[in-house]
Amino acid sequence: MGNFFIKNVKNQEIRKGIEKMESQAFAMRGILNAFYDNMDKLDWSRRNPSTLPADILFLEGFITDDMYFEFEHIGRDFLNHCYDRLEEFSNVAWYENCDSRFDEPDQATDKRILRLILNGSKINDEYCIALLKYLYKTYYRQEYNQLKRFNKITAKDIENLKPLTNAEDYWFVARTLVMSRILGIEMADNCVLMYMMLDSFYNEVYKPQYVIPSLERKDVFDECSEQFDKWVNENKHLGPIRAVKFLRKDLKFIEDCLAAEMYPVDYFYKTVDDAEYLDWSIIKTMELLKTLHPKIDYSFEEVQHYTALYMLVNSIVSISDKYDFQMEMLLKENPIEVDEENKVLFNPENIIVSSLANKPKTEDNAVKALANVAPVKSGEIKEEELLKEIAELRDRLNKKEQQYSNLTSLYNDAKRSKFEFDQLFEKYNKDREELIALREYAYKSKQVYEKPSEVSVEEMKEFIKQKDIVVIGGHTNWLNKLKEEFPNWILVSTEGFKQVDGKQLEGRDKVYFYTEYISHSSYGKFISEIRKKKIPFGYIGNLNIEAVTKQIYDDLKD
Repeated sequence: MGNFFIKNVKNQEIRKGIEKMESQAFAMRGILNAFYDNMDKLDWSRRNPSTLPADILFLEGFITDDMYFEFEHIGRDFLNHCYDRLEEFSNVAWYENCDSRFDEPDQATDKRILRLILNGSKINDEYCIALLKYLYKTYYRQEYNQLKRFNKITAKDIENLKPLTNAEDYWFVARTLVMSRILGIEMADNCVLMYMMLDSFYNEVYKPQYVIPSLERKDVFDECSEQFDKWVNENKHLGPIRAVKFLRKDLKFIEDCLAAEMYPVDYFYKTVDDAEYLDWSIIKTMELLKTLHPKIDYSFEEVQHYTALYMLVNSIVSISDKYDFQMEMLLKENPIEVDEENKVLFNPENIIVSSLANKPKTEDNAVKALANVAPVKSGEIKEEELLKEIAELRDRLNKKEQQYSNLTSLYNDAKRSKFEFDQLFEKYNKDREELIALREYAYKSKQVYEKPSEVSVEEMKEFIKQKDIVVIGGHTNWLNKLKEEFPNWILVSTEGFKQVDGKQLEGRDKVYFYTEYISHSSYGKFISEIRKKKIPFGYIGNLNIEAVTKQIYDDLKD
């Protein structure tokens, strides 16, 4: 039975690594045989390798073609049984390969759920253990029949079950190690050898590699900003729209492509961070080009074309990050903390269900009978029969009137609740508008504060150096400049950001967001943690160090 994920590996570097490992499989068997010959002479009890690579490869290779097409049923049954324990399962272990950066959304979702099932089995959840046994028995029947015969298994036993001849066998080894634990099979100390082998395979071939361009020139960002300003001045006679005509043509083509796929033409702009600031996207594109190819002089037209590609990539990444964030919420991998200060309007205890929904089925059937069948018989009708039927109808009418009265009361209660909700919602919108206005002001403000005559900038710097400050967001160069001035501050770059480290924020005098260089998703995660810990926070909208110094000094001097 084939494996869905292994056959659909799209990452070319991983494919090359797999091909390399396959070419080395014969040599690896020779190394294993050498270990087997001296197995009894080695002390395996002192080795304690990580089981994480085996677990990751298990998650990567466990879902077969058949299981993939039926996983919606598997996932639904698991969630029905274990939804209340998801947060507990999530905290057992985290695996880097389970988000949508490494797979298509449906495959990533399946692996997230499988991860929770595996974690549940690690803390002895009976349903998770039973489910994994059932899946193994159903979709790997031959393997299951071979493995269940063992009461205790050794490294040599695993190799004999399926000799290591190609890369797919590494997934078999991982699956065997994990399922041996699930099936209650004792593993000999020398199985450590298999964990060591999988650790080597994972780190050499399958571990995600992040190739982050390093800035070879410290002033590259400033240089790109100056070059952009120069180009704009040279084309100012064209006006702001025609000056970037090539970028706008590319964006128009993206809109046409979306329309062809029956998407709204503005969908792209909804998914790109700060799409309204084209100049910022152009400068960031120039920075990347200059970093990767410092010897190439790109024309303004070329940079505009590359900017469209940069924005497309940003759109893809933004969609993926937001999808992951929502999945984390739904599967309780990163639940929203609710406290007295950070309350939510939704309260499931206040959900009102109509009494009509709880009526016995027999009464429902009677109503349907009255609606579709004549309430009289053929032939002569006696007066007492008519009176009896009138009495029955009056009784039903009386019950309906009672139900109507109850519904009217519930409706009035709901109407009052809606009025209260509308008031709260209006207040929320006002607060939100104030926050947006503040961020816009911080973003657009470029003025430099005047130095107060009684306190010099240097004195201000000395004062705020002693404060526990955290700055979140900002370009690497700017953060480096801040670090030189204020070495004791914690400066958090959101480039490559994955999770919030709450310990960095605890006990700080104040946290500042640099609004020009932080994504909405990163901001949302940090602000949630800050509100939970009740840490004072503010916004910085200026690159000028002196202006930043003055602002923070004014905030903290009292």
